[in-house]
Amino acid sequence: MTNQNYLSLYAKSFNWAGFFLPKQTYQKCSALYDFCRVIDNIADDKGSVELKENKFKNFEKNFNNKNCGIVATIDGISMQVPLDPANRHYAAILEWVAENNKIGVAYE
Repeated sequence: MTNQNYLSLYAKSFNWAGFFLPKQTYQKCSALYDFCRVIDNIADDKGSVELKENKFKNFEKNFNNKNCGIVATIDGISMQVPLDPANRHYAAILEWVAENNKIGVAYE
């Protein structure tokens, strides 16, 4: 996947209309389109089922790291922390919770 989202590459009309959406709504729509587009491309691939499974697992991990996580404010900086134990911020959150500390969760 490129640095550009798939909306800007393959769904130019929707991408243009996205300028009238709130930024967060546009980003969510873009993530959904990216997900559907890549999954469709994997399904249409002429490779073996095993190859498709591997491609999907790699895509799933990258997609979740990019689009899922915990929105946290750390040292005064708001960031999305990927759900990845190798991420030092996520590891710190897990450690904090393991020590019976409470964290606040904000929902959109």
